[in-house]
Amino acid sequence: MEEVECFKAHDGYHITSLAVEPTHSFVLSTSDDHLIKLWTWEKGWECIQIFLGHFNKVTQVMFDPRDSNRFVSASLDRTVKIWSIDSATCNITLHGHSDGVLCLQYFSSDNQQFLMAGSSDGAAKVLHMAFLIEQCVRFLWIVVGCDQGIAVMEVKVP
Repeated sequence: MEEVECFKAHDGYHITSLAVEPTHSFVLSTSDDHLIKLWTWEKGWECIQIFLGHFNKVTQVMFDPRDSNRFVSASLDRTVKIWSIDSATCNITLHGHSDGVLCLQYFSSDNQQFLMAGSSDGAAKVLHMAFLIEQCVRFLWIVVGCDQGIAVMEVKVP
């Protein structure tokens, strides 16, 4: 395989996740440095935004498949954050894991969008995006994979 491009995304730190958004020619990168960076390949891999807000290693980042201007991130700081590419600070921070959040995955069912977050605490939580994004009033976490069975909890966003 031929190398096309190489650049220092997080100088001196491990890159933990990359996400591509081809509509805007964007790439998000995450790292041990607690930062998320937005790059554009149309401008020679220029970093056009740095997102601040996590207090530990950022383990994964994903663009929202239904809104290319929005993305989510997971971190060892036990949070999932929802961001807009237009703002350096996050829109919404979700707490609920007792250990670091390692992975994220969007999925759809019956025309509804969900986000799964997996953690070192052994729980996979499912977030119903419509409650959080469209109504911005409440969200529903469904906890699966716990030692004592399945727990369901509704949490209101302040």
